Amino acid sequence: MTIYISTAVMQCLSLEEAIDVLASIWRGIEIGHSHLDQLDVLRALETLTRVLMHGKELDVELSVAHMPMSHIENVFVESMDRGYEITRKFLEVYSRYGIDIVVMHTIPLPIDISERMEQHIVRELEFNKRVFRYLDTVAKRLGIRIAVENRLEKWIVGALPLDLLEIVDGLESIGICIDTGHAHVNKLDVESTVKLLRDRIVVAHVHDNDGSRDQHLPPMMGSIDWYKVSKVLRGSIPIVLEISCKDSVERCKNVAILSVEIGRKLFG
Repeated sequence: MTIYISTAVMQCLSLEEAIDVLASIWRGIEIGHSHLDQLDVLRALETLTRVLMHGKELDVELSVAHMPMSHIENVFVESMDRGYEITRKFLEVYSRYGIDIVVMHTIPLPIDISERMEQHIVRELEFNKRVFRYLDTVAKRLGIRIAVENRLEKWIVGALPLDLLEIVDGLESIGICIDTGHAHVNKLDVESTVKLLRDRIVVAHVHDNDGSRDQHLPPMMGSIDWYKVSKVLRGSIPIVLEISCKDSVERCKNVAILSVEIGRKLFG
């Protein structure tokens, strides 16, 4: 099992600076989406390329990355072909620089006022099954895996485990990313959710909260039962500590150090 710390823990810095600081703490680093979401598509692709090249110079392990959220979701709503094109470009950059697993969210669709809620859910589910069927062929060609993450938003397809299992069913290069914090906020028993999805999980986003909102705290700082969850997550899948910090560099660095130490105790 490899443990990674997400760049989301150093949002006080640029992505390049975040990599430098985290490299002094821990070798395994996930490229999070928060820095890339602040840039337009072209600048995000340029920044990503530069950062991944820099990571190779630092000799850090950059094997897991998060697809930008805002770019992909907004573009797919405007045009499916454009959504495929932008997603392909990001996947090609990730693949070129050695990323093995790319985490993605499901794509939300705007609600049509002429449809009932159950009709919208079915339409959104079928849309996502179509998107990930296509991306499965792209991922297979590039030699990478895509992990569909359980969403925080209860009203969007992908928040519940059976949604994810239906989306990835029959796909070879598409698996699941279990996000412990999202499951906990949505009142899902995290241990049971992991057990249900176990055969298709390829990476875990690990963080804690008090059950009321998505706080992205280090494990043991919220109300998840980590004794149970750590036991079912231990194994061969990568563990990403997706902790959020936007404060001073000094505090965020301490949060990163603490998170890694807790992660090693729980999963090492």
